[in-house]
Amino acid sequence: MSTGIISSLKITDLSPDGRGVGFYRSGARGRGMPVFVAGALPGQTVACQVLKNKKTFIEGRVAAIEIQRDDLARPTCEHEAECGGCPLRSIPYPEQLRWKEKLARDALIRIGKFTEEALSAVWRPISPSPLIEGFRNKIELAFGADENGASIPGFRKTASRETTPVERCPLVDDDANKIIAAIRDGAVKTNLPASFWRFLILRRGFPPGADEPAWIAVLKTAKGGRRERGIIKGFAAELFARAPKLAAFVHEEGSNNRLHSLSGERVLCLNRGLENRPENALFEAPLGGRRFQLDVSSFFQVNDGSAENLAKIALEFNGSGKGGFLLDLYCGAGAPGLLLASGYDSALGVDLNPASIKLAKYNAGKLNAVFRAGDVGKVLNKILDRSPRTVLLDPPRAGLDPRALATVIKANPEKIIYISCDAATFARDAKNLRGRFEPVSLASVDMFPHTPKLELASLWTRKS
Repeated sequence: MSTGIISSLKITDLSPDGRGVGFYRSGARGRGMPVFVAGALPGQTVACQVLKNKKTFIEGRVAAIEIQRDDLARPTCEHEAECGGCPLRSIPYPEQLRWKEKLARDALIRIGKFTEEALSAVWRPISPSPLIEGFRNKIELAFGADENGASIPGFRKTASRETTPVERCPLVDDDANKIIAAIRDGAVKTNLPASFWRFLILRRGFPPGADEPAWIAVLKTAKGGRRERGIIKGFAAELFARAPKLAAFVHEEGSNNRLHSLSGERVLCLNRGLENRPENALFEAPLGGRRFQLDVSSFFQVNDGSAENLAKIALEFNGSGKGGFLLDLYCGAGAPGLLLASGYDSALGVDLNPASIKLAKYNAGKLNAVFRAGDVGKVLNKILDRSPRTVLLDPPRAGLDPRALATVIKANPEKIIYISCDAATFARDAKNLRGRFEPVSLASVDMFPHTPKLELASLWTRKS
């Protein structure tokens, strides 16, 4: 079957990207061909529209729900059917957590070669998100043209460049949704072509010294001239008037031939008084009883409550010992490594982004911490001149650079704290660590409700 409909497909499993999984022509000889169905959930029976038919699996999307589950929540997001950003939204939250744990454990067994017994010995119950709505402190939207050709912000549809316009996203608070609505209305009024508008990013944090959090809007557009920049400045002034919880407005321009690029040249950093100063792009994020200064481009966890849970786990893993040297790889702007650093004689942080390193140095304050900018895999073996007591690893989704992993293993620290946002790449790295290090504890934190994603934090000690 290359195209067509598969009827009466029972969905029994979930894939790591949130698609339902059923089996085509299963019978006495086995489960049959796995079918990955976008928009389907375990427990449903669906008619599946076949999109791709490979030798070992089929990909498709729901054409119709033939048998529905009776325990699914009623839609709480008007964009749920088109957006695809929250594939588990209808599933009761406790069941979401069970699926997340299953997917993570399956990856550790399949890729990391853990046995069920060995994994159960170190696995800790998942820490749920304190909030399952309004929890995000960051949201990214893409602009797309409506039926009249006007540019409006929305979410990219799953596996598509098409945009679903957003009226309201329940993952952010009401203040953010009001800002999105004001930007949507204001963009239409500018009469600038849809091709000029690219991305909108909202970040929530504390303006430096402020007692209340607020939002910063980052607008990314194509390259403009004096006319376009003047229009955008007027657009920002109207936006401030409509959105009292907007603390700053940042405008960045990208090259006209890189339509989908998130990078760009910063041309405006406005506060509510319309003063254009670079420091208006800075804000503070709370974590572990202190605040970290960030730029709107800085990485930070998007769920404040779950980030606190993760920081508590890292501090627990770190223990109460004093002295020695902490090595913090992929350190970003310094969190959570600086929360741990007070228990060491010194600390070294390494990150690719020079802007993050500059912020890390500021956030370190009086701590004896040194930071270096560079590709961790390339520079680590050149700058590591002593064995650390502890290594903190918090890499991007792709996991550890193999060269960095080899250097860490050679450095032979007493313990490793490895934080990961991807179970598959963590499982790959865990398999390599297990030759020299022993897993002691493996915790999980739900940072992204309504998705299959799960944050992992692990403690490893050196084998004797």
